[in-house]
Amino acid sequence: MKRNGEYKWMLVGKMGMQFKTLDSRPLWQQHGKILAELFEQSCKQHGNKFLLGTRKLISREVEVSADGRSFEKLHFGNYEWLIYGEAFISVCNFASGVAQLGRKREERATIFADTREE
Repeated sequence: MKRNGEYKWMLVGKMGMQFKTLDSRPLWQQHGKILAELFEQSCKQHGNKFLLGTRKLISREVEVSADGRSFEKLHFGNYEWLIYGEAFISVCNFASGVAQLGRKREERATIFADTREE
């Protein structure tokens, strides 16, 4: 809930409900950090915890209902997990490669990818 430029957050803990006000600015502005610093901090804090789960597509099948409509049914395998530490290494390697290609610090770039972990 937002009132007068502040957000009201309801926290539920052992002591019951409490309310805390937070600055309405984005987290990175409140703490003076950029996204890269927040990501690095998260990776150091949660190094061996799961970050990203993906599943391989095993098969697709098209089913037709009685009214003639068709829909595609997807079958996926088990989750394969990437932990924070592995993600941090991948991001550092990617950043190093971009720097070696001549991209300077704080130059803007656009990266487009389908919904995939890479």
